[in-house]
Amino acid sequence: MSCDFCNKKLMFYNDNEETDCENPKCGKRCLPTPRARTYVQLDDGTELLDAVMFGDVAENIFSCIAAQLRSYSDEKHKLFVQKTTRQLSAKKWRIQLYVDANRTMSSKYNQFTIQAVEPMED
Repeated sequence: MSCDFCNKKLMFYNDNEETDCENPKCGKRCLPTPRARTYVQLDDGTELLDAVMFGDVAENIFSCIAAQLRSYSDEKHKLFVQKTTRQLSAKKWRIQLYVDANRTMSSKYNQFTIQAVEPMED
């Protein structure tokens, strides 16, 4: 769940109740809003790269909204996630990455953010 103004993750919230955004740059009163966040491994055939994708990029690649993605993260949907992963992995993609130099040592997934994805023609 994230702030509906700045999109930053909310740590303390109740669903469907306004709360104060914890981001000091925002701090607005907001309604917690589902925002997709998925961690992926990219493989170009030579090396694996860990990355994260947010919002519309994740929703478009998985063809579902953030609330659905959130519900698929439990054990009950493990087969769905595996099937979707196989289908996406079978395709070739053109991916635009953003590298956050300030986070290069903090977490492997936070180093690279996927900003755009488009399927490549075979």
